[in-house]
Amino acid sequence: MSLPAPARGLALALATLATTLVPAAAAHAAPAPPAPEPRVTQGPEPYYFDEQYGAAYDVNGSYTPVVGDFAGTSATDDILWYAPGTGAEQAWTSFGDGQFTKQVAPQPVNGSFTPLVGDFGGDQRDDIFWYGPGAAADRLWINTGNGTFAFTSYVVSVNGTFTPSVLENGTARSDIVWWTPGATVVPVWSFPGANGTHVAHNLTPAKGTRPVVGHFSTDHLDDVFWYGPGAVKDSLSVHDAAIGSFTTTPQGISGSSYKPVAGDWGAQGDGIEDILWLTPSGASPLWVSKGNGTWTTTKFLDVPHDATVVPFVPGGGWTTAYLYRPGTTSDVFYDALPTAETRPVAGTHVISSGYRPIVGRFSADHLDNVFWYKPGPAPEYLWR
Repeated sequence: MSLPAPARGLALALATLATTLVPAAAAHAAPAPPAPEPRVTQGPEPYYFDEQYGAAYDVNGSYTPVVGDFAGTSATDDILWYAPGTGAEQAWTSFGDGQFTKQVAPQPVNGSFTPLVGDFGGDQRDDIFWYGPGAAADRLWINTGNGTFAFTSYVVSVNGTFTPSVLENGTARSDIVWWTPGATVVPVWSFPGANGTHVAHNLTPAKGTRPVVGHFSTDHLDDVFWYGPGAVKDSLSVHDAAIGSFTTTPQGISGSSYKPVAGDWGAQGDGIEDILWLTPSGASPLWVSKGNGTWTTTKFLDVPHDATVVPFVPGGGWTTAYLYRPGTTSDVFYDALPTAETRPVAGTHVISSGYRPIVGRFSADHLDNVFWYKPGPAPEYLWR
């Protein structure tokens, strides 16, 4: 299965960080974490995670995590621990109960790539596009679906330096947006065949904009909001049903420095994604999509400015956000609307600095979980 939208949004937002990780280190025993301390809370009801940790969850190395249903044995997500360079990859197959089977990945990657996960083969399985910046060779791995982490590899040439985004299109094939800062012509690749063949189409955003990906319309195809700070002209490219076809309309958000986060922030979830515009100071405006290219600004949310927003979808269908502040007891936006309810997190360890939140559906209930990974010999945690 493909990553849920918030998880995908998260994965893309962390792509730059992922490519900076060093090759796999020699395995070391991770120090045992202290037991989580119970929290005495007053005010809002705490938000409880079921935390699992111990040797079964320790990675013991420096990797780029790649999340998707690669083994094909269930509807849950697996983790491919990619070691940039020539290090050996690890393949973790999910049991569906928060447990994993660990093995050396049967296919080595051998190189420095940005991994992009999507359904590029048209069979509703998760595939991996290995993008090498510049003139480096690129590969497309199409999932064989035989339950063994096996892929058929095709050579694909991108020839350029980009910050790519994947467009998820429901049960249809995924697309790739090849954006680079300052670009006014942005190629979008669609994959009509099963052997890596692609068709390129161009979008023409204003110079100085960057893409915010989410399904902002009612058809559940991913669209692109082009956000530019200050006086730069914003726009929205809505994905039409035809391959590579978009309808672009002008947009406008006042302000000069936002960090947009897409998610279904509307009341109880309506299946259409919205945009939370995080600000460096003051309250953050929330745009709720009407599904037709227009928005309602319904709330200004007091998101802690030192927090990293980690979107995930628990039970209920709407997007919830964990507000990660390293070394502190953090909070969760349980529901952005109608009350913008924030709850304190309870029953878990306090996550220190250096950890990366990895969102995926590692349980058979098809709800999002958060795996906390830290490069090197450190304890890892799974929150369900």
